[in-house]
Amino acid sequence: MKNLRQIASLLSVALALGSCAQTPVATPPSLTFGNNGTVSFNGTAGQTETRSVTVTNNGTSAVTVNVEGLNNLPTWITVSGVTNGSITVQPNATATLGFSAACPATGTGYNQDKTLTLTAGTGANTLTKTITVHIVCAAPNPTPTTIGNGTSSATNLLPGQNTTLSVTTNSDQAVTYTVTGANASSATITTNTGNNQQATFSATQPGTYTITATSGGVSTTFTVTVNANPTVTQPQANPNPGTVGAVTTLTTTTTGGANVAFNVTRPDGTTFTLGATTTNGTSTATFTPAQVGVYVIGATATSADTTAVATSTTINYTVNPSPAVVSNTACSTDLVAGNQGSITSTVTGSTAGVTFTATGPATLTFTSNPNNNNAATFTPTTAGTYTITATPKGGGTAQTTTCDVAATTITVATNATTVTVNEASTLTVTTNSTQVPVIVVRNANNNVITSGFTLTDNNNGTYTIAFSTAGTYSVAARVNGTTSGPATITVHSVFATTSCPAVTSGQTGTISSTVTGSNTGVTYTANGLTFTPDPANANNATFIAPNVPVPAQSAYSVTATNIQGGVTTTTSITCIVNPVNNTLVANPTSVPVNQPSTLTVTTNGTTTPTFTVRDANGNVVPIANYTLTTNNNGTYTFMASIAGTYSISEVVNGLTSNTVTVTVTPAPVSSVTIAPTSATVAVNTQQTFTATVNGGNGSGMTFSTTAADAVLVSSTATSATYSFPTAGSYSVTATSVQDPTKTATSTPVKVNPTIANVVCSPNLVAGNQGTITSTVTGSTAGVTYSATGPATLTFSNVAGSNSSTFTPTVAGIYTITATPNGGGTAVTTTCTVAATTIAGGTSTPSPVAVNHSSTLSVTTNSTKAVSYFVYTGPAGAAVSVVPDPNNNQQATFIGGTAGDYTIVAQVNGVSTSFTVTVIPTIANLVCSPTTGVVGTQSTVSSTVTGSTAGVTYTATDPNGNTVTFTPTAAGSNSSTFTPTVAGTYTITGTTNQGGQTTTTCTINPVINTLVADPAIVAVNQASTLTVTTNGSTAPTFTVKDANGNVITAGYTRTDSFNGTYTIVFSTPGTYTITEVVNGVTSNAATVTVTAPVTAVTLSCPKLLSAGGEGFIVATVTGGDGVSGVLFDVFPINDLPYDLIVNSATTATFIGTGESYLIGAHSVENPDVSGGCVIAVR
Repeated sequence: MKNLRQIASLLSVALALGSCAQTPVATPPSLTFGNNGTVSFNGTAGQTETRSVTVTNNGTSAVTVNVEGLNNLPTWITVSGVTNGSITVQPNATATLGFSAACPATGTGYNQDKTLTLTAGTGANTLTKTITVHIVCAAPNPTPTTIGNGTSSATNLLPGQNTTLSVTTNSDQAVTYTVTGANASSATITTNTGNNQQATFSATQPGTYTITATSGGVSTTFTVTVNANPTVTQPQANPNPGTVGAVTTLTTTTTGGANVAFNVTRPDGTTFTLGATTTNGTSTATFTPAQVGVYVIGATATSADTTAVATSTTINYTVNPSPAVVSNTACSTDLVAGNQGSITSTVTGSTAGVTFTATGPATLTFTSNPNNNNAATFTPTTAGTYTITATPKGGGTAQTTTCDVAATTITVATNATTVTVNEASTLTVTTNSTQVPVIVVRNANNNVITSGFTLTDNNNGTYTIAFSTAGTYSVAARVNGTTSGPATITVHSVFATTSCPAVTSGQTGTISSTVTGSNTGVTYTANGLTFTPDPANANNATFIAPNVPVPAQSAYSVTATNIQGGVTTTTSITCIVNPVNNTLVANPTSVPVNQPSTLTVTTNGTTTPTFTVRDANGNVVPIANYTLTTNNNGTYTFMASIAGTYSISEVVNGLTSNTVTVTVTPAPVSSVTIAPTSATVAVNTQQTFTATVNGGNGSGMTFSTTAADAVLVSSTATSATYSFPTAGSYSVTATSVQDPTKTATSTPVKVNPTIANVVCSPNLVAGNQGTITSTVTGSTAGVTYSATGPATLTFSNVAGSNSSTFTPTVAGIYTITATPNGGGTAVTTTCTVAATTIAGGTSTPSPVAVNHSSTLSVTTNSTKAVSYFVYTGPAGAAVSVVPDPNNNQQATFIGGTAGDYTIVAQVNGVSTSFTVTVIPTIANLVCSPTTGVVGTQSTVSSTVTGSTAGVTYTATDPNGNTVTFTPTAAGSNSSTFTPTVAGTYTITGTTNQGGQTTTTCTINPVINTLVADPAIVAVNQASTLTVTTNGSTAPTFTVKDANGNVITAGYTRTDSFNGTYTIVFSTPGTYTITEVVNGVTSNAATVTVTAPVTAVTLSCPKLLSAGGEGFIVATVTGGDGVSGVLFDVFPINDLPYDLIVNSATTATFIGTGESYLIGAHSVENPDVSGGCVIAVR
């Protein structure tokens, strides 16, 4: 403890910084730390020690010192004086960096140095100092540090991929990882920020790397394997060529622990994939070709994590037909037309299956058996003998056989030929067909029906059928186009219910039936009765009951008949008819108008009496002229409103009673009155007049008026409502209809005109002329106006006119009275007159260019002319203000000098002022060049009149970003900019006083394409790179190898100074080349560099028959793998031959005799060749 306290000391630090935060410091700050920049802790577990370092700033400005490395300190050391990773030291002051260490009470102890980096200043004036923190903590009970086996988070690592390294340790200190191995220089290890006992490892080269992990002086080692990216070679097929139906084995070689698959394209273009089994780098798979022709086969190798895939070149694999033989071809037994049959064959020499064809009475279609490709099914439609041929797929010897097909037979029978509706019959169907028969039902018209019956399949060759409608039906069965003879079933309807209620003579009787199984209705017949069919229900009918003697009743026997579908069904019904009587008496037989007479009806009938009332002429009297009410006791009360002689009779149950006579005498009219007796109304106002008649027969009144244009709005027998369109004095008279000598008159009826809608013109202003208007109804004499208010108003008051003009001189509210000329009710209204206002002077346009006109205008409620004049402006400026001849409240202004002008506008003694700004003119804004290119500098310029302060340019590119312009000189009218995006730029030029103009500049994208020619070259052979671009910068090239790694050696590139470059590679491989112009990267050009051709070997058949074909294969060692060879033939005795070149490395040879020498030399290197000898016998 004592020693630790003695270690701490303070050291002043002079730190001189500039006074302005945005001005670079003149010299780097000077920092000095106590204890030579070292803080030491040497403690025991459970103890806490504190240390500090001071930093002194002797400058005149505050200095910020950034502290880095705090996260590397153990968590049990805390640091004070630091905010967000920095210390701020005020001028001529000292800041303290405090440390507090509490050694852990457990663990293995700690002994490490940590470094803190302190930085002050910026750029070239940055000063960096370090503080070394020496930390020693003794373990309470020293326990040796242990470190377990290391692990890698990735189990299958490829070049460039990351994995996390970790170990198990009892130390809380950081773990340091190092790597050794053959390719250790390609490996990178980075300690993880969040866990200092873990690290991230990656390597660009495959191999096994040894990792050493160290913590607390203890180490452990483990290995991490980086697998190579997968590779795969061109596949080989065996046997070659193949045969349809024979197994083919595919083989390829792979590296990188890859999963291999073969991709196969059949001759018909369809594809499939075979997963391969890999052992010791050799991958194999098998398949059985089923098509004759050329299969295209390639291989792919995929890394275990599927992130890398290698693809081989493809081979063309020829498959020949198989020599197949067909035998034992036979059909299934008991074939019947319409039933499915089968046929099978035995094939030797092929597993591709058999194709069946046939000739015979009809076409046969065969369907392959999915479980046996030597078998098929077929369904013959016609009986007879068929010849069937079985031909092996892919070629071979066919076999022919014959198959006999029997005709279809079918019969149907029923157990019941006569039934009622819904009663079941059983059908029995007998057939030799295996298909389900179709039951065909026809009605009596021989039409096929599908409804009106139920059919149930009993699944034992029998069916149950029941019909819901009566008729005669024939039932047949059909299968495979063969129809049985019919079975006939007769179906009768059923009378479910019948009814005929008893009736009285003269009444209408009803008879009804409910019939099941029929919709044709029922007819009824009986002696003594006539039936009328019910139009609403064909099963029902009505009849009029005949008169029968009193008191006996009569019974009638009725036959009900239903005919449905030609089948007749009958039943019997009894109807009962009772006798009837009917008499009428009136008392008294003579009564005054509207007085009752009682009518008494005596009857045994059941219907309510129906009365008929006739006048003296025998005409039926309208019901409006009398009332007839029942007393609910067999008597009725009769009253007539009109005098006369009335004959009355009634009918019960169709029997008419005797006729009685009632005489009705009239009452006289004594007087007539009318109300009101006089009236006063406004024009077009309705007035109702009501008359009262004393005595009489109530025949009502008629009304008349002396107003010729009066409108009768409505009327009744005792009232009339009139509307009078014209003012005046009139009368209305009511006259009795029964006695026209009795009248009453309402007089006088005085009609006055009306006045309405008294309104002033809107927006009245003192000094402006206004108008007031009224609407008068019933008079054309006009209106007289008068007013009260702030001042006297004088109205024009033209005779016969309903409107008048006036000009108020004082603002305020006026009360105006409108009085109809010639009398009538006056109407009063108020009108508000506003004071004159003027404001809001404007110039359009604003600002306006020098010597260009603008329109001056103000906002005013006055209709008078506005006067404009210039109050102030630039000294000596020429100005012009001219009133607008088409608008007396506007003027045209022209200023001859740029600057601000004060304009005064005045009307009705009220004025306002405003400013007009005159700006210089700017024009002729152009871009140079007219069409620019992204990344290449363009210039904009314009012509300015009236200013020498220059022009400021602004624009945004097509992406909305601000474009930066640089003036070509101070006060210049031109600037430059470098576009970064292609498209149309809208550029605005603005003078110092606001003059503006715009233009558009087109910027084309950078065109940058790269072509390598030739794309395949040998080692040290040149390929020409052609760059096509409109950019302005020189191309910057990047070359990558086949693994995507950038390379800077192994090739030379030469600039031809004409847009082309020559590149030469010294090592075989595939190289990808790109270049950048104006920041735009070109397409990638690929150059394949091949090793020199070193050998050509030929594979030839040693012996051929004369005229037979031999397949020759050339193998080229080295080279580009594409150019191939040129074949030559040297006959020993000049005998004829034929050589067909199939591809760059294969050919077919046909000889006629003896021996031939076959030669081939490389296209790339003609000096390299090979040969073989073919003998022909």
